[in-house]
Order: sequence, then structure tokens, then C-alpha cells
Amino acid sequence: MRKVWVLLIVLSLVLNAFGIISSIKAVSIAPPFNVEVDPINGGVIAQYRIYGSYSDYDNVGMLKLYFRDDTRFKFDSAPYGSVLVNGEPVKGAQFKLITSDNSVELSLYLSKLINKGDNVEILIKKEAGLVNPITPATCYKVRVVYLTTNGAELGATLSNSYRITVSSVQDVVVNVDPAVRGMNALYVVRFLTGAKGALRANEGEIRIKFPEGTAFPQILTRTNVKINGYEASGVYRSADNPFMLRVYAPIDIPAYYPVMIEFSEKFGIRNPSSGVKKISLSTSVEETWIDSDPFIIYDPQVQNLSINLSRDFTGANSGFEINFSTSPVGNLPKGKYIYIDFGQDFSLNNVNLQGFVTVNGMTANASVNGSVIIVENQFDLSALQNVSVVINENAGIVNPINNGVYKIYCWTDTDNYKVSVPVTINESTISEVVLKTKNTGILSINEFNISFKTGPVKMLQKGKDTINITFDSGFVFSNENMPKDAFKVNNLEVENVAVNDKTIFLYIPQDISPKTQVEVNILSLAGIKNPANQGEYGVTVSTSQETKGVSSNKIKIIPLPVVEFTFNPSLPDGMNGIYRTPPEVTLSTSNGVKVFYKIDDGEFKEFEKSFKVLEGKHTVFAYAVDALGNQGEIIEKKVIVDNTPPAINIDSVSLGKVIFGAAKVVSGYVSEPCTLKVNNKVLDLNDDLKFSVPIDVKDGDPVIVWARDLAGNQTTILLTAKIDETPPEISFVDLNTKLNSSVIQTETTDENFTLKINLSESGKVFVNGIEVPHNSNTYIYSTHLADGDNVFVVDAYDLAGNKSSKTVVVKKVNEKIIKLQIGSKEAITSSTTVLLEQSPFIENGTTLVPLRFIAEAFGSTVNYNEALKLITIEFANKIIQVQVNSTIALINNSVYRLTVAPKIVQGFTFVPLRFIAEAFGANVSWDAATKTITITYKP
Repeated sequence: MRKVWVLLIVLSLVLNAFGIISSIKAVSIAPPFNVEVDPINGGVIAQYRIYGSYSDYDNVGMLKLYFRDDTRFKFDSAPYGSVLVNGEPVKGAQFKLITSDNSVELSLYLSKLINKGDNVEILIKKEAGLVNPITPATCYKVRVVYLTTNGAELGATLSNSYRITVSSVQDVVVNVDPAVRGMNALYVVRFLTGAKGALRANEGEIRIKFPEGTAFPQILTRTNVKINGYEASGVYRSADNPFMLRVYAPIDIPAYYPVMIEFSEKFGIRNPSSGVKKISLSTSVEETWIDSDPFIIYDPQVQNLSINLSRDFTGANSGFEINFSTSPVGNLPKGKYIYIDFGQDFSLNNVNLQGFVTVNGMTANASVNGSVIIVENQFDLSALQNVSVVINENAGIVNPINNGVYKIYCWTDTDNYKVSVPVTINESTISEVVLKTKNTGILSINEFNISFKTGPVKMLQKGKDTINITFDSGFVFSNENMPKDAFKVNNLEVENVAVNDKTIFLYIPQDISPKTQVEVNILSLAGIKNPANQGEYGVTVSTSQETKGVSSNKIKIIPLPVVEFTFNPSLPDGMNGIYRTPPEVTLSTSNGVKVFYKIDDGEFKEFEKSFKVLEGKHTVFAYAVDALGNQGEIIEKKVIVDNTPPAINIDSVSLGKVIFGAAKVVSGYVSEPCTLKVNNKVLDLNDDLKFSVPIDVKDGDPVIVWARDLAGNQTTILLTAKIDETPPEISFVDLNTKLNSSVIQTETTDENFTLKINLSESGKVFVNGIEVPHNSNTYIYSTHLADGDNVFVVDAYDLAGNKSSKTVVVKKVNEKIIKLQIGSKEAITSSTTVLLEQSPFIENGTTLVPLRFIAEAFGSTVNYNEALKLITIEFANKIIQVQVNSTIALINNSVYRLTVAPKIVQGFTFVPLRFIAEAFGANVSWDAATKTITITYKP
């Protein structure tokens, strides 16, 4: 054979070298494929494994397989996954019948390219529907053709021969009921006749080999056997095999036809021993024995097993109610036992069964062996009898510590096959979780009351265990570090707080026992806001001991009540968003029941009727409250009311005239920011609302000043220009001065000094640069004197800005000496010579001097009542009163008599010198030689 292949290769090379086979397909030098068929019986659907060769070609994207003669197929397109090439499902598998030679073509569209040298293995599963040829033979072959993805043929390889045997029955299946050892049972046998398997009525024989140990009745009654619903023509034992029956068909049965044989329970087939069993089946025309699918024969077992637990959570003492029925062969005499195996996870360490176990209501003896409780039956139990075994909670069986599904087994001495039933052990959890909230408005900071009951098993320890509260998605934790004083458990502040995402862990402040009611209060200080979207929300609560979360009831989150503002007028009637008319405000709410408001820093109060916002800048705050107590967002409205025109203050105005000097500048200030015009010229205001601007006016011209504030209120002032370039004249009250003297000198013993200044016209006065206030037309400047000369520079400005200046030098002395000479108008005050209006004279031995001089010399104040000719002199807390032509005098209301009365001489008032001087507290001396009077005064 090897020589033949070598010759073919050499021949191919030679012909190719000379271009002789350039149009001939390449010759494959790969070995032929092997073919395995299972099963190999004719006419049955089989699995084909084609393997053992490789590809001589690159880029193989398709394969075509050709099967000989009467091979057939069930489907035009094989189901996806039913054909594999090199372990990969093909993208498509199409069957086609070639009528010219009665062969079958299978086209395979590969999911992965095959290249030269690649091994090729093709697996056609039964699900593909390929049917073996009917004719038995040993020379069947498969031709495999290699093609490109586009369908261009590359070459082909033929397989070795494979064998197909005679046809046989197929798909043998057995159902047994009941499938229990030693019991009479219903047997149902199904199969499919093969390609040559047609059976004729009353002649066709079906042969069935039952498992060893199967027992048949002495008399085989065919009426208890049906084939496809018809009574069998005959049923016989096999002479060669005691476990085989031969059954004759009562009807014609075609090839490829389903057959069902029913051996009723009355027929009397008794099950063999327990275990995995099968039958074998053949017919008189298809004699190959075919095994059935395996089936199981069980030992006798209890039926309808159910188990109920009184407490189905972890770690709890639980009671058990085990209900079942005995099997058809499960008669259980008194004194025999029922077994219940709880497995290793239930704890039976401290079990006390005495008096805590009953069987069908009767107290029973019971014992423990490892994980098994053994219960003694108290009376005879018949087959198929209902049984109820109850184990009380007080027996002490403890559930597993972990939640999950566990199996509990039950059997008896007669139903000794162990039957299990699953029981679910749930995690121990808290219960009765109730959520209450202070409010239900969206995004409002809320307060929460959460109550629950701890489970029946777990104890919570102070400072160690936690209560865990998980808020539904949507709640907002606005406070990153929640203070622990925002949380209370049973009215006690928690030990500590931790937060992870939406879960709050509260370290409990006291031990909490099982089955205890717990109340958690979360204050607004925690900063937990309600969700932003309306809907139903809740919390899930667990503890560190009972970790399964339990959901609370849901609270309905609704939109917060909204307050609406209505203004009348609806829009500001002034400029720049300012009201000139005080607006009337009405508050309302469409989804609330009450509205509260305040203005500026006032207190909130309930809105009852409309109110007006008065002049000024104000903020109105308001919020609404709904029927559930939810407080809406505080809305604030800024309101500016200005109905007062701006005030204009013009400097240098007198009697409706603006007084201008040479500079012709108009100046002043306004009461508020505004637009300002002077003679239609827009002025710029300084930050302090002052203005100063030169204007071109002549004497008598009109000056129109106009202002409009931000609200639109207007003020107009009409004035007349007056040009004044003459400085004001300065004069002093109670100060002896010489006319037109720019420097005035005086002296005093007083520590305080008051300078009284008069101007010839309206204006301003400054002393040493400080503006002096005025009372009527007199400007009064008071100061404290230092010893020696005190210099005061007096500057005066009239309304036009013209300036005058004078200097006053006040000498403060500790002793004042005044000298006068009879008949002389010159007097000396300290070192200063003063000119008197009239000379002193002597009358009846009393010297009289001019009142004005003596008063000014001492710095006293003099008032003269013309009608009464009453002279009042105020000096050093003394009030001296004398009257012209009267010898009566008063000092602080004390009466004195004068030697000579005051009198008026040539229009000047003269008073007695000694009386006045001594009244002032001065000493008077007389020099008769020079007729000189010396007055010495020490304060």
C-alpha cells in the first residue's frame, strides 16, 4: 500500500513539472479517514466520528461529505452544535439527497479555516439526524471533499470502510411504579421498531429480559398486558431464561414505529432487589438485544414526608412535626422504631426527650444516637398509614447557627430506605420595623423615629454591637461627620457613630436583650435630607448580631408646600426695579394650609391679611406649611420702596440766591445717588454724594438745579445767581478792639475762654482751621487757655467764598492789674494800654468808671435792660445788678447800698468802681498824688 502512495506522489510531481496536470485538482496524499458509527445497526439514527487524517490544503472553509447508498437524514439543516469540526461547531450543516446515485451530501460551513497539515476530525452527533443505511454491509465509506469558502474544490480524501449491521429496535425505556423492592408494580416498556422491524399481528414476537430476581406470577394473564392499547395475543415464559417473557403483538406494527407495552400491577410482576436495573429487548425480526435506559428499584421508604419547624431561624430551640405515610409494605409493629436523622448541623448535645415526643398523639419513648433520634412505635402501624411524630421545643434541639437549606432524613425498621426532606433555616432577624418621620417634604432636613424588636436569640452588648440603618437610595446625607448627640437609642445618646455610604452604624449605649423593643431617634442635627423626588421610601434595619436587613414601612415623600407672592402693583412702578408706591403684598399657597412671614429681622408670624412694604430697602421672608407639618423652603423677596424725592443742598445760598465769588463754582450735596443737572449740565457725584462744578453765570442769571433718584423721584430748585467779590467783615463781641485792626490782644486770668464772632454777612468761620458753629449770626468758639499768649487765627468766608482774617492773642495771667487815672481816657490792663470812651471821674468821693471797660477788663458778661435801666453783670458765679440813678444794688440777690448811684454821662454808663471791683473780688488802692486807681485781681 505504501508503494502505491509513493508512486502516486512521484507521478503527480512529474506531471506537474511538465505542466500536464495544470488544470487537474491536486491529488491528496493524506491518509484515509477512520469512521466510527454508534450504534451500527441499520436504519437507526447514529453518531459518526470521522477522524485520523489531515488536510493537504490551505484556506479550507468548507467540507462536503458523501455517504453511500441508502443513508438518510431527518433534517435538511442539522441543528447548530450537532456537527463539530476539530471541536468547533460549524456555522451551518446542510443535508442533500443525490438522486443519481442515491447518496447523501452533507455540506459543512466551517467556523475556523483549515490549513495544510492540520488534523481533521468531524463529529456528527445523533442530534444531527443522520440515519444509518438499512442494508447490512462492511464496505461503507465516506468521501470528504475540501473546498474554499467560496466553494472552489481543492481536493478529496476517502475513508476506510465501516460496518453497518442488521437493524434493531431503538430507544428502549422502562417505567416502574412503584419502584420499590419486593412490590408488585406496573411496568411500562417503550421502544421504536427498526428499519426491518415490522411485526405481523399474532406472529410478531417481542422478547423482554427482566433483571435477575424479578418474579412473575404462576399464571400469566394476557388480558393484563396491552400493546399500544390492545390486549396482547399471548404472553409466555422463556424456557431458556426464567427472567424473560415473550409477548405477541395483537396488531400489525410497521417499521420505525413506536411501541408501548403495559404490564399492569394486576399482572403480578414483583420487583427485584434494590439497585440500578435495566431490561433488554429484541423482536422476532430484529433479534439484536438492545438494553433499556437504567432505572432504579428502591428499598421500601416512607411516603409523603414533610417536616414543620416551630422556629425556623438560626440558633433557636425548635420543635418539629414529622409527618409521613408508611409504604405499601411498610407495616410497622408496636415496639419497632422510627428514625429521624438531623445531621451534624443541628445540635442534639443537650437534648432531653423524656415526655417531649409523641407518635400520633401518644407519648413515646425516644433516645439519641449521634445525630439520630430513635422513637419507639407505641402501636401497630399498617401499610399506607399516616404517621405524625412531634418533638416539643423543650426537648432542646437547636437549629444550625448558619442560615441555609438542610436535609432531615426519616425511615423505619420496615421502610428502611432513608428519605430526606429539605428544611430552610432562616437567619435570626429583628422584626416589627416601623419608620416615622417629622416631615415628608422633598429635600427637607428630617427627623426619624425607628422602632423594632430584636430577635429571639441574640443579645446586643453595650459599646460593642451596633444597630445598622440603611436609608433607601435618594436620601441625602448633607453632614459628612454626623455628631453622636444626633442619635439616641432608647432615649440614651449612642456611644459612637460611623457612616458608610447610606448606612449608619450606631454603637449602642446599653445592653439589649432578645425580644426587646428598641427605639432609635435621629435628630435634625444629623443633617439627613429627604429624597429630591417624590415617591415612597424607607429604611432597612439590622444589627451586628442579626445581620439580615429588615425593611420598614414606606413613607410617602411629597413636594414641599410652596408660598406664592402677589404684589400690587404687580411690578415696580419706579425705575430700576424700585417701587415708588408702597406695594401691597399678599401671600398664598397652592399645596399648603398656612403661610408664615417676616420683614427684615423681625419674627415670623402667620399671614392673615395683605400688608404694605414701607419706604426703604427691605427683605420679605415667607414659607408655607402643609397639613402634615412639612415646612416649605423659605422664599425671600427683595423690595425697595422710594417715594421721597432726592434732597438737594446747595452751598452759598441765601434768600433764593446762589452767591458766587470770582470762581463761579456751584457746590453742595444730595441725599442719595441720583442724576444731577445744573442749568441742564449733568454733574458727576463723588462717592460722598457731594458735587462741585464751575458754571458760566452773570449776576441775576437763573440757576436751575434738577435731580432724579434711582426710583425716578425728581426735585427741581430754581435759584438766582448773585456775584459777590467783597470779603465779609469780622467783629468780636465783648472784646475791646480797634477798628480795622488785624491783630487783637487781650488778657485774662480765666482758664477757659470764649470767643464770640460776628460776620457782616452769612458765611462760615474757622478758628485755627476748625469750623465754628453759630447761633443766629454769632459764631462762638470756646477753648481752654494755656499760660501766656494763646493765638487764635480767625478766618471767615462768605457764601461767595470771599475770605477775611483776623488774629486774636489772649494772654492768660495769674494776677490781673488794672490802672486808671482820674480825667484820663487811657487805662492799663496788665501791660496793655486801652483807650476808654470816657474818662473816669470822682463824685462825692466815689470814683465812677465806664461800665463797658470794667466789665471787659474782668471778662464779665453785661446785659442792659433799657426799659428799667437795669444793668446785670455776670462774673465768676456772681450776678451783680445795679440800676441807673439808684443806690440800691444786688449781689446774688443780697441787697447793698451804694454811696453814689450809677449814671449815664454823654451816652455812656458809669458805675462805682470800688463797689464793682470789690464785688468781683479785687483789691482797690488809691494814689492821691497822681489820682491813680490800681485794681489787683487774683482768681
